[in-house]
Amino acid sequence: MTKIHNIKSFNEWADFWYNEIGINVIPANTKEKKTFENWTIWQAHPIPVEMHESYKKAGSYKNGIAIITGKIWCGPNQEKYLVSIDLDNKRAIEEFVGSNISLEDLKHSDKDSRNISRPDPSRLESMKKKE
Repeated sequence: MTKIHNIKSFNEWADFWYNEIGINVIPANTKEKKTFENWTIWQAHPIPVEMHESYKKAGSYKNGIAIITGKIWCGPNQEKYLVSIDLDNKRAIEEFVGSNISLEDLKHSDKDSRNISRPDPSRLESMKKKE
């Protein structure tokens, strides 16, 4: 398993999400929050390995990647679903959870919940089995 702190390039991040977490990723311009294709199809179908590899070879991930939440298609998390709450900032999360639980307690309230992508307090991700 890749150590997150060793990841240096967008291709390595794309591989981490695609191969190790098992979710679909597509090229994006993360500064402008734009994707270059209709991502909704990838909520219902896995991206073929050949397509992922062609994106890397073409340098398509150089401006960022978009992760597709929903079903996890392969790897140790297969049959789970990635759920993401993306709020604007730390205050938004504090408002979201209310005053009864701290942000730190929220992150540790569920063994499957963690901030996988980055140490940013404005995003919480969780992997869940479908009930």
